[in-house]
Amino acid sequence: MHSRLALAALALAACRPSVPAREAREALDPKAAAASPTTPAPAGPATSPSLKRVLGRLVAGDEFTCALDGAGAAWCWGNNDRGQLGNASELPSVRPVRVVNLGRASMLAAGSDHACALVEGGEVWCWGANASRQLGDRTTDLRRAPVRVRDIGPATAILAGPAFSCAAVDTGVLCWGDAPPHSEPRWKMQKNPGPARIPELARIDFACSMPYVACAGAGGRVLCWGHIRHHAVFGHQWFPAVDDAVAVSCGFERGCVLRSDGSIICSDDVGWEFGAGIYPRAASPLYSAAPPAIDIVDSGGAACLLDGKGAVWCGSRSGDWRDYHPEMRRLVLERVGTQEGFVALAHGAEGHLCALAGDGAVACVGDNRWGQVGGGEPLSALKPEPIDGAKDLTGLAAAGFVTCGLRNGALHCWGEQTTAVTHHEPAIVEVSSGPALAVWITDARLCVERPDKKIACSDGQTTAIDKPIRQVDPGSGCRLGTHSVVECAKGRLDARSFARGDPAADPPVPTDIVELVSNTYGWEGVHCGRRRDGRVTCVKVGMTPIRSQDVTLADRAGKSTTLRDAIQLVAHGSEICAVRRSGQVVCWTADERFRLQATPIPGVADVVELASGGSHKCVRQRDGRVSCWGRNQCGQLGDGTVAERASPGVIVLDDAVDLVAGLCHTCAQRRSGEVWCWGQHGGEPRATRAKPTAKHTDFVPVVGIGTP
Repeated sequence: MHSRLALAALALAACRPSVPAREAREALDPKAAAASPTTPAPAGPATSPSLKRVLGRLVAGDEFTCALDGAGAAWCWGNNDRGQLGNASELPSVRPVRVVNLGRASMLAAGSDHACALVEGGEVWCWGANASRQLGDRTTDLRRAPVRVRDIGPATAILAGPAFSCAAVDTGVLCWGDAPPHSEPRWKMQKNPGPARIPELARIDFACSMPYVACAGAGGRVLCWGHIRHHAVFGHQWFPAVDDAVAVSCGFERGCVLRSDGSIICSDDVGWEFGAGIYPRAASPLYSAAPPAIDIVDSGGAACLLDGKGAVWCGSRSGDWRDYHPEMRRLVLERVGTQEGFVALAHGAEGHLCALAGDGAVACVGDNRWGQVGGGEPLSALKPEPIDGAKDLTGLAAAGFVTCGLRNGALHCWGEQTTAVTHHEPAIVEVSSGPALAVWITDARLCVERPDKKIACSDGQTTAIDKPIRQVDPGSGCRLGTHSVVECAKGRLDARSFARGDPAADPPVPTDIVELVSNTYGWEGVHCGRRRDGRVTCVKVGMTPIRSQDVTLADRAGKSTTLRDAIQLVAHGSEICAVRRSGQVVCWTADERFRLQATPIPGVADVVELASGGSHKCVRQRDGRVSCWGRNQCGQLGDGTVAERASPGVIVLDDAVDLVAGLCHTCAQRRSGEVWCWGQHGGEPRATRAKPTAKHTDFVPVVGIGTP
């Protein structure tokens, strides 16, 4: 039961309560307080909590966690692709690492991929992602070590959202970065790169944030901005009917307030309109059966809380949480684990939950793909490693988090997929009875071609084909037959379509297309075909008549010439790339504008194969060398780090004969027949490291906080 309940907590989205109360200041801006009416709070439980919540010492981002030790040093663990661990490194860590160049801190705050600390003297220092200027250093440069926030005075409290940060200073509350959508003022970096004041607040006692909503509390009141579902909150609105709040939790388009008596009220328990109209939404509040709480995290679909003894309770709704029928809106909470004495909770959007004990110890549960739980071995391999049982597979294919190949007609797969079983070592996957001739894979399903002229897929669909298949495009599902006619679920493309943009004839006219890629998950979109002579022709299908056009290149004089030497096509989203006979890789955007001019990728030469996972690409050169570039949050570049690379550089293998890439991993077959993978591949490593720990279903003590 405890395992089941712990997993329910993994559905939580990111709430980041981060700042302690400051009684020395005025809680509210006097004008805002006068303009915002109050309503007496309903009576809470008779028994109040015996413990008090501790704020600002434990925070969680999407894929990392940070905590303060007793000396005020900050320690972080988990993913580090954006520098969110603050240790001037490019490596993730399953053990806490100390944040460098940081003074004695009194509180922490975490966004999606960045964190901030309030240090002695009132200075605010931040590190990690900075594309929205959330670090406050007047740049958009990623920072792997803390930098001081500029343009603000001494602070008394801080909070962080997905891509913004805030601080309470003498002049009020200042925020910088990218605010939640629909909030006014947006303080968007394009309009105002510096801090902007939240006029309704003069201090922050506690706060939370999600991509669509942020809330901050002061003096028992809670101010929210952004979008709360079913309520007209576009700008700043006070949470109605509450004047004794001690904490707030942000979920998907919702907010929940913890009151001083331990009771909880959520935004869908009350009416909320412009003009402060308040009325009950349900006869029975969502948390009516919950014990008195000292902390809460609520994503909108699942929730966890700490009771007065510091025990963790978690649960999910018995029905659709958007449904306001009273009988469908009560949380069924059950105890998670046996520990007591926790004083704070923190959770990340990728599914991990951490709890802080009164003595400063931390324990975590949930998703551990990046080591954010702080124990075990993470799923990601930062360097290539051999996959046990994957030797001599043919027809390798990868997408999402799964990889497949064929051996003697049997389909072998490993990794995770929505419609397939998760395997940590290659295992035979029964998509259909009988042998398979070829395999195609998308993020959602597996499909194989059978000798009986049928295509069978893991979602149960079987399609009869009248001619042998040359290829199936994984994205669109369109088939390229041996007669080179493109067959899609809602139409077909033949020689007339590729030559003049005309609809296919009946019967269709064979083409000279030998390879097909598409930017669409269906019929409407752009389909590009590689011809036998190396030209690439794209056909745009939509509500308007079909259009066709050859892909061009710009020569040194700036004139357009037709691409005539393509040997491979790769598509992911609207970007399509071609490998040329010269070994150069060129790419173009296949979007609504239909401007098909390819540009070369610099620093790439002598290429015979290209693999794309969407956010990263890898190439295999003629001599078997493999190198990668792009995003690297899972180690999918194989260079031993999680740092993003703008161009290929590190050679990760030197004898590859085949290459495939998924969303967050890459695999290559070597001349020996072995398959080696790196990143979050989900396979069983062969005696190179400990077996990965994908999830922890009970609390795991985090060891090493405060240890040099």
